[in-house]
Amino acid sequence: GGDDGPGGGLARGGGGCVRCVRGGVRALVDAVDAQGVTALMLAAKNGHAAAAAALLSAGADATATDMAGLGALELCAKKGAVEVARLLLGRSIKPSVAPAAEAAACGLGSPNPPAVISTAGAATGDGTGAAASMLSHAARAVPIAARGGFVDLVRELGQYGAPTQPHLMRAAAGGATEALLTLLRAGAAADSDAAAEAMLTAACCGHRGAVSLLLDAHASVFAQDRAHGR
Repeated sequence: GGDDGPGGGLARGGGGCVRCVRGGVRALVDAVDAQGVTALMLAAKNGHAAAAAALLSAGADATATDMAGLGALELCAKKGAVEVARLLLGRSIKPSVAPAAEAAACGLGSPNPPAVISTAGAATGDGTGAAASMLSHAARAVPIAARGGFVDLVRELGQYGAPTQPHLMRAAAGGATEALLTLLRAGAAADSDAAAEAMLTAACCGHRGAVSLLLDAHASVFAQDRAHGR
C-alpha cells in the first residue's frame, strides 16, 4: 500500500501531481487506499510541503484518519516535518505565540509560554469543530515528535496549543530520557510546577538519567506527593 495508492506521486513529491491538483481535480483529494490513507497523509508522511499545500488548497481534509487512527499531522511528526505541520495546523488553529528568533534559540528549560487556541481567528473559517479535532491530532503528535528528537516540531505544536506538560510527566515516569530531553529543549519545563512534579516522579521511579536532565533544567527538588507530603 502507501505510495502507489491515491496520491502516490505526491508521496514522491511529483510536481505533475501538484499541477493536477491545482488544475481542479477536487473530487480525488480525499480518496483513500485500502488502509484509509489519503494523498495528504502520504505527502505529510514524506515531508512534501508543496504537495501538502496544493492538496489543502484543493480542499483536502486535514483531520482525516487512516485505519490505524493516525492523521496527517501524526504522520508528519514521525519525520519531523515542521513546515508540513505548520500548514496542517494553520488550517483551523491560530497560534497565540508567533514563531520568533528567541523561540528558535530556546535552550534547555528556557521559557516557552503555552499557546491559547483562538478559533475565532482561524485562517480558514473551519469552525470550532475543526479546531478541536486538529488540536486533538496535535496532542497525539507531541509524543511522536518527542521520541524522534524533533525539538523544533515539539515547540511548533506547543505554539499551536498542544499540551507538552503531560508528556513531560510520562517521559519522567518511564525514564524515557531522549523524549524528556526533547521536551525540555522545547520549553516544557517553563511551567515550574509541572517540572517539579516531573522531578518528583522521576525520583520516585528511580530514573537517575531523568532526574539529571530535570536538574539541568532547574526543576525544583522540593515538590511533595499529595498523599503523604513526602
